[in-house]
Amino acid sequence: MKRILFSFFLMLFVSASSFAADSADIIVVLDQSGSITGNLPVIKEYVKQSIFKKVAKEGDTVYLFAFDGKFHVITSLKGNATDAEIDAALVTINPVGWFTDLTNAVESMRVFVQQNCDPKKKKVVFFLTDGINDPPSFSPYKEGLQHRFFTESKKEVNAGGWKVFVTGIGEKTDAANVANLVGADYVELSSKPTLSEFDQKLTGRLKEARTGFWKWFFIISGGVAAVLGGGVYFFVARR
Repeated sequence: MKRILFSFFLMLFVSASSFAADSADIIVVLDQSGSITGNLPVIKEYVKQSIFKKVAKEGDTVYLFAFDGKFHVITSLKGNATDAEIDAALVTINPVGWFTDLTNAVESMRVFVQQNCDPKKKKVVFFLTDGINDPPSFSPYKEGLQHRFFTESKKEVNAGGWKVFVTGIGEKTDAANVANLVGADYVELSSKPTLSEFDQKLTGRLKEARTGFWKWFFIISGGVAAVLGGGVYFFVARR
C-alpha cells in the first residue's frame, strides 16, 4: 500500500510539473497613431519592465504588433529576451501613423496568430489604444465597428484558449466597444498613465491569465491528493 501511495504522489508531481512548464503566447498590440506620442515612452517602458519581466516566462513567446491605419508586425521575442533585444524591437514603434483602424488591428492580429502560432498554447493578449475608431477609406472595415467583423475573434475568445485585455488610455476611446465586440476584458487608464498605474490595473490580471489555470490545477490536485492520502491512511490503520 505504501508503494501505491508513493506511486500516486510521484505521478501527480510529474503531471503537475509538466503542466506548469507549458509555455504561452503573450501578444502585445499597440496603437502607434500620432495622438499617442506623449504616452508612448511609458507604454514602451511597461512592455519592457512588466510584460517581459513580470508576466512572460522563460519559455513563452512575446509577439509585438503595432497599428494605425494599417497593421504592423514588429517581431517576436522569447520571454527571457535581453534588454538590448527588447529595446531594438520597441524603438521601431513610433507615433507616425495616420488613422486608427481598430477592427483591422484585431482581425489582422487574429489571422497572424492563427497562421503562425501553436494553437495548443494559451494566448494572453494586451491590446492598447488611445483613440476612436477612424479607419482609412481603403480599409475593408471602413463602415466602422460592426459585430459581423468580429465574429471569428469572438469565437476564439469564447473557446477559452485566449484571454484578451483591451485597454483604453483616457475616456474618449472605442476600447470599451472593441472589448464588448470581442468578448474581452476592458481596462481604462487615465489620460496620462504612469508605470505604477499600468502595473496596478493590468499586471496582476495579465499574470493571472498567464498562470491562473495552473494555480487551480495545483489547488485541485492538492485537494485530491489529501483526500486520497487520508483514505489510504485510514485503510492501512484499519488493517
